[in-house]
Amino acid sequence: PLQKLQVAGRIRMDTWTADGDTAVYKNASGDIGLTSSDVRLKKNLTPITNALAIVKSLNAYTYNTVEESDDAKKRLGLVAQDLLPILPEATFKFNVKGSDEEYYGIHYEKLTAVLAQAIKEQEIKIDEVTGEVKSITDTQQTPEISETSEILASQSRDMATFASRLDLVESQLGLLGQLGPLGIGTSASNVAGAEPSVGVGSSAPSLPKLEDIFAISDKDISVDRDLVVYKNFNALGLSTFLDVVITGKITTGLLVIDGLGEKGASLATMAGDMVLQNTVTIDSKGNVMILGQVTTQKINVKGPDVAAASAGKVVIPAGTTSVKVSTTAVTNISLIYATPNAPVVVGAKYSGEKELEIMLNAPALEDTEVNWWVVN
Repeated sequence: PLQKLQVAGRIRMDTWTADGDTAVYKNASGDIGLTSSDVRLKKNLTPITNALAIVKSLNAYTYNTVEESDDAKKRLGLVAQDLLPILPEATFKFNVKGSDEEYYGIHYEKLTAVLAQAIKEQEIKIDEVTGEVKSITDTQQTPEISETSEILASQSRDMATFASRLDLVESQLGLLGQLGPLGIGTSASNVAGAEPSVGVGSSAPSLPKLEDIFAISDKDISVDRDLVVYKNFNALGLSTFLDVVITGKITTGLLVIDGLGEKGASLATMAGDMVLQNTVTIDSKGNVMILGQVTTQKINVKGPDVAAASAGKVVIPAGTTSVKVSTTAVTNISLIYATPNAPVVVGAKYSGEKELEIMLNAPALEDTEVNWWVVN
């Protein structure tokens, strides 16, 4: 024989302890065999569920057997009776020699599968909680990011405005250089008709005379060079300019023109309606009245108040012939247009205060979608 004990048939015993690389087991009949995990030898495979709950319900102990003294080395393990109600597959019964009483044991190797599944379930829960925390964190940071983006956008607009004004100042300085050192109002020597005062031995050029720049009559002043005004310029009468560059707002009567507004260039009136060519009127609420014709490629009807919509879409359910639409835009003198998405006969009418009705001449087998439009 190859071993000290070699049996040609089966071995049967009451208890068994095995060590080594090969796992063996003793079945209910006391037969010894190998523990197999090959999928080809298994059937009715069903995933273990609630493994984490099973593990959480177990209690681990240190203990001594009843035959041992209290000061003996402690053992580690579970209690079979704790496992019976929740995982009976991992328990077994046995008898002690000389006694008919049944005792319970635990197949600890079977708990490995439950522990592996419990770890997997726990990792899934951790991932879910991590995702929720990240979502909450991102949501809390979003307003701060939006506020920061708005600040940066505002600063960018301010920089663009500053750059525009700087370019204008540079161009004005260039014009001033071309105009030369007029020195208007700085000394008596620069008064119109007077010769400039030049020191002895000075090679400074003669300053231009005011009459060479300004042509002054009883009512009008003409300037034949570029003129830069750094403070207020008040024109109380008719003024004619070839090209004018103004940094800031222009106010004429009740009309205000702002070329550097926060939302871009704007044209507004401080009171009343704005009238263009006596044919187009725009009131302070944004309503537009046009006396002539309007030609356009597309009209988009959109407003914040859905209940006041003047156009929309509605569905007439299959088997019915009409549907009502509530809108404050419709009146008893409104023109109501209805266009179906199918070749059916459809009509529309004013059916009462703030309500219109769209009708089919006969029930359709399918839902009918209808676009409607109210014109006042």
